Amino acid sequence: FSAADVAKLVMIMGIGGVICTVGIILNTALLFVFSRLRIRDTNLIYLVFLACFDIAVEICFILVFIIKLVWEYFGNYSAYLLWRELSLLYSLSLQTVIASSVYFIVAASLDRYMTSIGRKFRSRDRFLAISCAVMIGCLTKLPFYIEVEKVVYEECEGTFSYKDIERTNVTKSEFYSQVYMFYTRNIVNVFLPFLLLLLFNLAAVHNLSRQRRPDVLIEKVRLPPPLPPPLSLSLQDASRTLIALVSTYLLTNTLHLCITVVEFIANDLTLQYSEWYTFFSDLSSILAVSATALRLPVYFATNGMMRSHIRCIFFPS
Repeated sequence: FSAADVAKLVMIMGIGGVICTVGIILNTALLFVFSRLRIRDTNLIYLVFLACFDIAVEICFILVFIIKLVWEYFGNYSAYLLWRELSLLYSLSLQTVIASSVYFIVAASLDRYMTSIGRKFRSRDRFLAISCAVMIGCLTKLPFYIEVEKVVYEECEGTFSYKDIERTNVTKSEFYSQVYMFYTRNIVNVFLPFLLLLLFNLAAVHNLSRQRRPDVLIEKVRLPPPLPPPLSLSLQDASRTLIALVSTYLLTNTLHLCITVVEFIANDLTLQYSEWYTFFSDLSSILAVSATALRLPVYFATNGMMRSHIRCIFFPS
């Protein structure tokens, strides 16, 4: 293996595999915590959907990236057949859940902003926001299924050229490939979430600082017996939680944003420095998936109510 190959294997299979495994465990534990709470009418509902989609992201990352490396670098034909057979489904699922997940965070930020100006979200509003997030993910990513197709070369059966993935005629349309695939998707899935998260959170912090309202942004929930009575979150706790959640997303996706900007303004550089482009693209994927594994530690560190519930459930005295 070359140095670049070793770096890729360590980054994707080693670091990425560990992050995804830990993330699946932590997010499953987080769902168990949420299952013990009555959260249907609280804004914790966003975090429930986020945890579910985070698990899907981590599973799809393993299936899309790690299995591909197994057959590419170690010549495992079974992994090759599995990946070629289901790679379209894996990739489509991964892209859709990632696109939807970020809009769950946007929806939570909007909820928080509305609370800061005295207009509380109702349960119906929250489920509408969640539905819109899923719809955005589907509308921007599901067409990927008609953009590529699986091709079988019968004469190459038994080799690694037996099956391949090729672009369909749809992508040969300049309007579709440029306007929809490149500009629309990157604006909706990359630039717009960054902008909305920054605006909503800056506006919410400004309004809350100015008004000094005593509202609780993450509402109290009740634990079923025999767990101790619920704790009300302070405004400071609630603000810290969402700010930390948003900051984690922004920090771990900044590299992806930079790569997208380069693709926009100087796409020739991605060809000129293809090895570095591949390296930073892989690194951006690792950083993005690492955010999904950090949810529970973030909630534990910044949210007094969640910290209390986690301790009561997993570390009862």
